[in-house]
Amino acid sequence: MRHGYLILAGLVPLPVSAQAPSLPPLLPEAEEIALARSAAPPEISGAADIWVLRRGGHERMVSGTNGAACIVARDHPESLYPICYDAAAVRTVLPIQLREQRMREKGSTEDEIKADIASAVERGELSQPERGALAYMMSPRQVIFASPAGPRVGAWQPHVMVYLPNATSADIGAEQVPGLLGLVEPGSLNTHLLIIVKDWARPPV
Repeated sequence: MRHGYLILAGLVPLPVSAQAPSLPPLLPEAEEIALARSAAPPEISGAADIWVLRRGGHERMVSGTNGAACIVARDHPESLYPICYDAAAVRTVLPIQLREQRMREKGSTEDEIKADIASAVERGELSQPERGALAYMMSPRQVIFASPAGPRVGAWQPHVMVYLPNATSADIGAEQVPGLLGLVEPGSLNTHLLIIVKDWARPPV
């Protein structure tokens, strides 16, 4: 899933390599579960579904009770994006996330993945994100890359993302408020409002 860190580069798109990247290493199950839960406050992640990456794609290893789901996303061999989705994002964003990673596991390029997702949405196989769907990225252990081709950003800032597909800066009154929020990929399926928050979900280790 493209998480929109173009905001880190002044919202200027970065080139994505046409080459299929190498696959990320797999983590021990307990370690990945803990890492996924670190994306959101315990009140949310403690009762969420937890998905763990295995060769071939993510598998649900923990069944939660609150409708949320947490996952460690990768779009670069060295990236680790702990992220928790609310129920609305579980219905729409998570299936896209899972499909993207399955395609990476098969060796698809990012261009092929982007085209496949757009086609699947058009055919009704996938749903575009619901306006207002929410994702938490508040883990101090995040390893972020600005795009699937880099560069490495590392642990950026704790933030949440509110999905506003096809929104423009006119819809929210501003494209970016430095140090607070930014509208990422405006006018696209993946448009979301990135809001920086004060604290990590858990203290840095």
